[in-house]
Amino acid sequence: MKTKLITALLLCCVVGACSNEEPAVVSTQEEAFKVIEAYGEALHKADYEAAWEFLSEGRQEIMKQLLTQPVTGAHETVKSTRMALESEFTAESEKERLKGVLANFPPWETLKDMSPKQYYVWRMKKDVKSEAQTQSKAFYHRDNVREMVLEGGRGHIDWVAKGAERQYLILENEKWKIGLNPKLQREFEASKTKPEKR
Repeated sequence: MKTKLITALLLCCVVGACSNEEPAVVSTQEEAFKVIEAYGEALHKADYEAAWEFLSEGRQEIMKQLLTQPVTGAHETVKSTRMALESEFTAESEKERLKGVLANFPPWETLKDMSPKQYYVWRMKKDVKSEAQTQSKAFYHRDNVREMVLEGGRGHIDWVAKGAERQYLILENEKWKIGLNPKLQREFEASKTKPEKR
């Protein structure tokens, strides 16, 4: 009897029917729903500047790394590729391959002055297929949410659509943002506490 009562109480809290915290829980979920739907709307409209604002600090930091990190970042990749392309010792067949590499990046005169946000916008315009853009509004709609779990400023969404990866959320400055998976989020938070190298 006691087990049944506990189960009933838990179910009651889940559906928000008998908890003193019901309004806060419903409000938080509604705010998260509005964020993911607005994010999907931005993607649908190819308004990637607006979409950027829905990304967490961690996701924005990853884009910064893709742009500026040593060796593998866009800046270093384009600079080293241009040098090899201009070298008299590079074979013609290799030059053709290098031209293909450069085609994956903005022209250097544009790239060198890009902010992470501008690079994100450029990448999205280049990489997002028209089909994905068309479907993004429906995908990020609450009707496609099978389960949303929000707890302690963190959360995740499992989708109705089969094969869709779990979406993580994080609360930053009292606003829900599209976040990183827990492992990457921990690495990002740890990196912020490390002293800067001089």
